[in-house]
Amino acid sequence: MKKFGIEAVPFQHPDLEKWRQALTGGVQYVHAPTNLLVTGAPDDLWLTPEGELIVVDYKATSTTKEITLDEEYRQSYKNQMEVYQWLLRKNGFRVSNRGYFLYCNGDARREKFEQQLNFDVTLLPYDGDDRWVEETLVKIKACLEQDDTPTPTEGCEFCAYWQAVKEHIENTNHLLPEKDEDIVYILKNPCMEGLVKIGRTTTTNFKKRLNELTGHSGVPLPFEKYYAAVVHDARFVESNLHKTFSIHRISPKREFFKLDPSHAQAALELAAIREFVVTTEAEDEEEIRQYEIKKPKFQFQFAKVPIYAVLNFVRDESITCRVVDEKTVEFEGEKTSLSTAAAKILNSRYGWGKNASVQGTIYWLYEGETLDERRQRLAATL
Repeated sequence: MKKFGIEAVPFQHPDLEKWRQALTGGVQYVHAPTNLLVTGAPDDLWLTPEGELIVVDYKATSTTKEITLDEEYRQSYKNQMEVYQWLLRKNGFRVSNRGYFLYCNGDARREKFEQQLNFDVTLLPYDGDDRWVEETLVKIKACLEQDDTPTPTEGCEFCAYWQAVKEHIENTNHLLPEKDEDIVYILKNPCMEGLVKIGRTTTTNFKKRLNELTGHSGVPLPFEKYYAAVVHDARFVESNLHKTFSIHRISPKREFFKLDPSHAQAALELAAIREFVVTTEAEDEEEIRQYEIKKPKFQFQFAKVPIYAVLNFVRDESITCRVVDEKTVEFEGEKTSLSTAAAKILNSRYGWGKNASVQGTIYWLYEGETLDERRQRLAATL
């Protein structure tokens, strides 16, 4: 602050660290007209001699260009700043309209790295105006409650995917076959941890396709369905899913993706007429069950998750459980496993059925990652 001539000191408050953590709280306010809970996690707060708070947002980059706030995508940074200012005002604080973006710009011009990275620090002032926030919250609530899908936003990949599906259905006036239907499937295999296969077939050919995949891939255990859906045009939907998740594709010649299967399911559900339900062969279930028994059980230390850490459910982060030891969590007052807790939520809230087989590590988040993603990321660094 002295370097840039700003008359302020760091703000001291017992909840400051909590406010900085987006995944565990942040600054919160319930907007009464919409009953929406709004949260935000400012990086820092400074206090002026007049008793006003200054919101400070930290950014890191590495560029030889002059750093400004003029780029179009940085409008979202300004909106974020104004939401922080609005939240703090709603919590009873006096807040200055003037906020700051503190940029740390990595110096990439040096000839040698030598285990040291140097940064140039730039402080950019910004005068916020939060008058748009409340009106926007009302629009968000109205959007959530409307019956029709909102008009797609230009530049949004998920909007573009859904719009392409919708237009294709309308333009082709596709009629469902009476006996055989197109499906797109998401498959897992216990021997191919972290990978999913996204492909297509028909309802009458699905089990045959599973057997073909198991035989051709050479894996000792059968593939199992994670999710499958009847769609209007399987070739079209499959192609768009492959494009959407192209950065996660293992090889252009194969349909395998290093991807959390719940992400693929969320995209496929946009084009689904209905879920395709098929029973697993008893022999296959027993093979997989025996493999799971022999496989080393997940322990929280594998993902560097401390005891007493709070985990969030991937489909609704307001649902939490707490780690009590290396293998179990506390959920709704009971000590249980990750898989049992996830299955209970999927059954009660999403109608999965009481006997659904669930891999708990892909349904619980810690620090923004599923436990499965976190474990694999950490293992890759060893």
